[in-house]
Amino acid sequence: FRSDRDGPLDMRMDTSTGLPASQLISVLSESELARIIREYGEERHAARVAAAIKSALADGMQVTTTAALAQVVCSVVRAPPRSPGRAFVHPATRTFQAIRIAVNNELDEVQRGLVAARRALKPGGRLAVLSYHSLEDRLVKAMLTRSRSADGTPSFEAATKVEPSSAEIASNPRARSALLRVATRARAGGAK
Repeated sequence: FRSDRDGPLDMRMDTSTGLPASQLISVLSESELARIIREYGEERHAARVAAAIKSALADGMQVTTTAALAQVVCSVVRAPPRSPGRAFVHPATRTFQAIRIAVNNELDEVQRGLVAARRALKPGGRLAVLSYHSLEDRLVKAMLTRSRSADGTPSFEAATKVEPSSAEIASNPRARSALLRVATRARAGGAK
């Protein structure tokens, strides 16, 4: 689901369930769409983006492709200035992320996966979680630092954070946002 390549505006991981992105943006109110873009995309221009999308739809524009959505977003969000050594970030990236998260209910899925992993992991077992944006990472970090066993002791020992090296990012630009957290299930307290 890329903002720089044209294709159907679907974004579903499983096309047999849920609404495609093109339908979701049509049925949401402008305020709800702005909330999703602000919260899930951390887009500071969320209200302008939502207004532009709803205006384009009201004017009869078919926002059914990734190029069409990117065009609408780019009409109100400028590309950030390029910094030396940093990859170009398309102006529609945050909006695409937000809509994809909403379409797939991704944060709830991450939360369910973390709870299941915590329950399944035996004391002394290691958990490694890759997150690809700050919203996912906040959920992972919160679970690793705040979860408690039945006796009130922490569920995990100190977690290690691993970020991609500049060499890895150079060879794989998509790795720039990846973050790996590794933690060991505490030996005291048992599985919750």
